[in-house]
Amino acid sequence: MSKPDFLTYEHTEQQKVYLSWMDDAYSCAIRNLGRYKFDRFGYFSARWVTLNKLGVELGLFDKKMPNPFKDLVDLAKRIEVFERLT
Repeated sequence: MSKPDFLTYEHTEQQKVYLSWMDDAYSCAIRNLGRYKFDRFGYFSARWVTLNKLGVELGLFDKKMPNPFKDLVDLAKRIEVFERLT
């Protein structure tokens, strides 16, 4: 899974700060997942999702960014289905 490329477009300074918070939440989530700290992964991934939602509600962005954790969620769903079948 590659790191989301949040800062490639032109943004206002306010948007850049907000995006840096989102990038920090993403980095912390992945780092904690790699250290088997699943509760901390959940905290930081939820923080990213909340910041994503609030960015639109506060008018900083026109639409939500794609969720960088979607591939992990999809994998977990496939594993769950496979385990139910076996």
